[in-house]
Amino acid sequence: MCRVSIIIPIYNQEKYLEECLGSVVRQDIADCQVILIDDGSTDSSKEICKRYVENHPVFQYIFKENSGLGSARNTGLDYAEGDYVLFVDSDDALAPNCLNTLVDYMAVNELDILYVDEMICDEQLRVLGVNPTFPYMQTIIKREQALEFCMQPSHICSRLYKRELFRDIRFENIWYEDMAAFPELISKSERIGYFKAPVYYYRQHKEAITQDDTNTGNLDVIKAWDKGIGLPLLSEEERNSLAKAVIKSVATFLFFKMKYAGEYIAWYQRVLEGRVSAWQKTCAWREAAVWQEDYPLLQQAKMVQDRQLADRLMILKKLYLEGGVYYFAEHDADKEALGTEHLSLIRKPELELYSIEVKPGSAALYRVNEESRKQNLIARNGERKVFVLEKILVQAFMEFGCPVRIF
Repeated sequence: MCRVSIIIPIYNQEKYLEECLGSVVRQDIADCQVILIDDGSTDSSKEICKRYVENHPVFQYIFKENSGLGSARNTGLDYAEGDYVLFVDSDDALAPNCLNTLVDYMAVNELDILYVDEMICDEQLRVLGVNPTFPYMQTIIKREQALEFCMQPSHICSRLYKRELFRDIRFENIWYEDMAAFPELISKSERIGYFKAPVYYYRQHKEAITQDDTNTGNLDVIKAWDKGIGLPLLSEEERNSLAKAVIKSVATFLFFKMKYAGEYIAWYQRVLEGRVSAWQKTCAWREAAVWQEDYPLLQQAKMVQDRQLADRLMILKKLYLEGGVYYFAEHDADKEALGTEHLSLIRKPELELYSIEVKPGSAALYRVNEESRKQNLIARNGERKVFVLEKILVQAFMEFGCPVRIF
């Protein structure tokens, strides 16, 4: 009996493949199947794979003409025989001796999907941090919760699946094809679980698709999710959760794909705007906070087409994620207004500046002289300057769940 099929698509990954396959060999489960799908590699990946096949009977190697990651995963599913399926990218790795525990956990809890956390690593697979795939602590996840957070920055490899889910589901030949499949996979699941442990090593390197800020693949994902709202197995509450994820995704990607904002905006105006107009009349969540925070952000989407805002956004994102000390000129803010649980004011008399210490998970924007619409200097980190931003940026930080005060 085969308990789990591990599917590893491969394309010219000789640099990282040995480390990936070695991590699979170090698992504590014998009744498994490891399917290596070579998507037309032209480097030494083939030789590496064949060596593992010769030394480990559970490994099998399939070579196919290059046709993309989604097609390679589909081929792996065609060969899969296990009760469960795990996808592993050929430049990533698994934590030692974790798979048997995960498979047992799925079986005991009768799960269709099991979320696990990712360890974010550098090119040498040194751990930089942990990426939780789900924001709650409970071990059993409602479908509407899974749908609402299906746009989180994690991918299909940080989940274990019951193979039966893929009977009628295959990956599309688009960028981020794994994320596009989430709504349908979730819609077919009866029980979804969360095993809060970082067991998947996700390697960040310059060749990775997800590190490329010049592609527009996110739009393919959003379109797929938009179609997913009509899936027949979803309840109204679940459709609303997915609709919320779609709106939040468009809003988020507008800021991090600034170069292609026009394409997102055009799609939104053509397709999504009509849809949300209908949702306003029918959906229970039309009065919810998302309607006040996310939809107005999209209504003002044209305001973010200015590429010059990109650097400022990234500084604010860094401030939000990491905290730090940022300085502002004394006359640019009302100092009496400062002093919250997130912010503290520090006097720098030698510079005639005040500094603001920002804790992670918070941010503040300072607006002065609004009548003249001047871009007044409000903060400084060394010689890097940050200027007053439009109101839409405040909404962007609220989108991230970030407390914002404007002075």
